[in-house]
This record gives sequence, C-alpha cells and structure tokens, in this order.
Amino acid sequence: MSKRDRDEWDVRQRLNRQLRRTRGYCGYVGIASEKGGVGKTTLAALLAAELAEGRRESVGVADLNPDLGTLPDRFGVRPHHSIRDLLAHVEEIPWRYHVHDFMEKVPEMNVRVLAASTDRKIRHQLNVSDVELLAELFAPFFSFAILDNGTHITHEAMLGTLRVAHGMVLVTDNTKDGANLARKTLQFLTDNGYPEIRRRVVLAVVAKETASPVKVRAIERAFSDHVRDLVVVPYDPALDGGGKIPFRDPNAINKLLRPATRDAVRRLAAIMIDDLVS
Repeated sequence: MSKRDRDEWDVRQRLNRQLRRTRGYCGYVGIASEKGGVGKTTLAALLAAELAEGRRESVGVADLNPDLGTLPDRFGVRPHHSIRDLLAHVEEIPWRYHVHDFMEKVPEMNVRVLAASTDRKIRHQLNVSDVELLAELFAPFFSFAILDNGTHITHEAMLGTLRVAHGMVLVTDNTKDGANLARKTLQFLTDNGYPEIRRRVVLAVVAKETASPVKVRAIERAFSDHVRDLVVVPYDPALDGGGKIPFRDPNAINKLLRPATRDAVRRLAAIMIDDLVS
C-alpha cells in the first residue's frame, strides 16, 4: 500500500469512527467568505457529499445566501420550497409537516438541500432569529448540517450562523487580497464577541492557477498559528466553473475533480468532525 493510499485509508477510518460518535445532536458548520468567486459554494457541496458518504442519516445543507444562492445547482436539484416556506409553516412542524418536506433530496445521496429562494426575482433576507429558528428545526432531523452563507461576515444570516455554529470554515484564495480579507474576518470575530467560534475557524485556502506555490506557503506561515487548522485545496478548474457536480456518477466526478482536491476536502471533513466531537 502506497503512502497516499495509507493516508486516505486513515482519514476515511477517522471519518467513519467519529461520525458514529456524533449521533444524538446536530452539529452546525458555517461556511463563510469575505471574497466572492473563491469556490465557497462548490466547496460546501463537496464537504456535504464527503460527510454524507460516511453516514446512514441525511446531512442537511441550507443555502443562507442573501443574494440568491446557487447551492441547489451544485447538487443538480430544482428547489420547490425555500427557507421562507419552511419558516412560514413552523407552527405545523412536526404535526402536519416534516422538515424534509421543504428540502430537496439529492438522488442517491444522503444529502437534503434547503434553498434560499425559489423565485429569482425576489430576495428573501434572513435575520438572526430566522437562522436560530432554522437550527432549532433542523436539530431533530439531522445530526450534521452545513450552513452556506453569502459573501461578507456582517450580514444578518451570517451573524445568526455565528450564534448557532459549532464550527466554521472560512474560505479564501491564495492572493494578497484574499489573505487580507481573511485576516480582517478573524479580527472581526475577536472584536465582536465571538471568541469561541474564532478558536474553531478552519481556513480553507482554494489555490488559484495564477498564484504561485510560494504564496500558498506564505499564507500557511501567516495563518497556521491563528486558526484551528488550515487546509490548502490545490488549484482545480472544477472549483472555478461552478454549476452541477456529477455526484451520482463516480467515474464522472473522478474525472471532474483532481485526486488532490478530493483528498483536501476529505481532510477538511475529518477536521470538522474532529472539532465537533472533541
């Protein structure tokens, strides 16, 4: 067995062992970025798929983007309901409705997606209490949920996520601008009363093709002592393009994603689970 095969087997065993330990409560992971176009939503979908692979129960994924999120597109599902629909029927759950009724089941995957909106002409801005209520509704039905937020740390949905999340993935790229914005985000958490979630931030650096490996190493040196952990996702055209990810076809997804990309996402999943059960 090669070193790469051993490392992959070790991470997979770690994921499966720790996932079984999370039963009995819902762990929430917020996905955030101060910079658009860094592959945040695609990374959120890949993380959900990786976690779902080792679970018998569903992983919940909520699109909290205030600017018409595209998370359902990554899974290739067409939403029929939105977060607003779910919140509007809160008094009828679980007597008449089930949270799953408002979510799209991804075919052949243990993932259910809750859309930000079903109407491209209307923006549904969530506030802090909306996100807190959403987390309360998710708790009986999921043991793990990913809350994918829009760009910027100060919008209401993100502030709600900071209140309920057990862990946080801060996504950036390996540019000077990306590093500066990540640093400002960490400082915001420190200055505004989020010390616990600040200690649990995992920085995901999605490498850009135009940036040199030296910049990646520089970011690693600059942030390694200031975050819970740091994962570098090597450059992959699939993270730049957006759109549907062919999760149902192993051959297609293996052709779409480079092995190093999947290894990085798998490591990120292991870190998040480790943090949730520690």
